Amino acid sequence: MTKIELIETIDLSLKDLIKNDHLLFLNHVREEAVNHRFALYFENHLKIKFPILNLHFDVEYNKNYFDEKQIIDENDERITFRPDFIVHQRLSNENNLIAFEMKKLEPNTKDIRTITGILKDPFNYNFGINLSYYPDGDNFVYQIHNIENEIQRNEVFEVNKNDLINA
Repeated sequence: MTKIELIETIDLSLKDLIKNDHLLFLNHVREEAVNHRFALYFENHLKIKFPILNLHFDVEYNKNYFDEKQIIDENDERITFRPDFIVHQRLSNENNLIAFEMKKLEPNTKDIRTITGILKDPFNYNFGINLSYYPDGDNFVYQIHNIENEIQRNEVFEVNKNDLINA
């Protein structure tokens, strides 16, 4: 999957989310409810684009094989984490495609550290995403983290909610 295909899939999923589930934002439901709906739309779009992918789409998946998911931070401390949504192959670190941390507001420092940490060994996810729903604002904002030529990259994208509704 290329970064362009990832952006297209995220944007289509956000469009479905705002068109079909805008009441979740109006009612200020917990972020897990919104994450679940986004994950369903994302899975559907990705399976249409790549029908032969043999991957799992999991929300709140906290295992690395049979152990807790952990990364080592810049201070050499172990941090246990549970990504909000991942696209991966269970019981393997060979096909870790995408990990999402999603928040109603801005991502916190822990979420950003988690997403950047899972790009490295032993997980080696291709992409890490911090997604902010901004329920009181006009935009969804997401950051795509990945490693290209051994350099960590971070790009920010904004999607206007009104543009999605009118599209």
